[in-house]
Amino acid sequence: MMAVLFGLCLTCLYIWLKSQFMSATGDSKLACIAAACLTLLSYPIIYALDRGNFELVLLACVLGFVHFFLRGRHGWALAFLIPAILVKLYPAALLAVYLRPFRWRLLLTAALACLLATIGSLFCYRDGPAKNLELMQRNMNNFNELYVVWDCGISGGAGPWNAIKLFSARTFIANAAEEGTKLTRPMYLDHIHSLLRAYSWCALSLCALVTFIVWKIETDPRRQLALLLLFMVFASPAAADYKLVHVLVALACVLGARELRPRDGIILTLLALALIPMKYVYMAPLMRADDIAPPGLNIIVTPLLLLASFTLLCLGSGSEWRNRRSSVNQLT
Repeated sequence: MMAVLFGLCLTCLYIWLKSQFMSATGDSKLACIAAACLTLLSYPIIYALDRGNFELVLLACVLGFVHFFLRGRHGWALAFLIPAILVKLYPAALLAVYLRPFRWRLLLTAALACLLATIGSLFCYRDGPAKNLELMQRNMNNFNELYVVWDCGISGGAGPWNAIKLFSARTFIANAAEEGTKLTRPMYLDHIHSLLRAYSWCALSLCALVTFIVWKIETDPRRQLALLLLFMVFASPAAADYKLVHVLVALACVLGARELRPRDGIILTLLALALIPMKYVYMAPLMRADDIAPPGLNIIVTPLLLLASFTLLCLGSGSEWRNRRSSVNQLT
């Protein structure tokens, strides 16, 4: 059943990518080859299939949202985005596209639908809503401890958190050993949790920045989507590599933008490089005997590529905004 579902998701991805490349290049043969290569041979797709992760279904929902949003069919767009938000929270970042112009009914509909579905699901199991809420919180805390605080997810390179945690933890342990301090589990956890709080504040600041750009500066809906897709990939501290499947959508959005900008070639190159499987180039000097999964080059290089692409998109939006302001001032 899951194989059929994943097959349908990949078929949707291929059809959508082919249509985007066809409209961007006008070459049907090239569009077919490029879409087939990205669908069947790109590392994040293969990795998600290998893990059997539900991210591919999430990708199909995001594709449905992007497809219908770009065609102005917002009811259908929300019909795809709301299930994606219910599966994993971070696609909620895509709702920022409804800030320009401000569509409060659509935002309210999405918020209420997600809230009602979440509350309603708590009544669907035998132990009652209170017990189910407690179990949900316990599972979320367990995931956070295992994959964010501890090292079960240290091999993921979709975001910068793992690299920050790795180097900070190694430095903290080395300093404690040099000072002759006996390092205890509570001391280590306090250090990682304080680091995670600082990272969360940085992510919230970046969220405010990208929201402002989408709301006030960028007018091209495809570039708005590309910015939000990249943000939702790398901002979360849970940075498993299968999240990189959404980079494929961001890449196609930049390629299909309504006008070419000076930095677009660099952005597309950086996004393409982020899809290379660097996970298996291990960093031996940083490995420990007790590592659950050895850290690879991807935890450093891939986030830098994504952040560079994101930064260039932001700079391009700012330059275009200044050019529009200059044109308006000259006319007046």
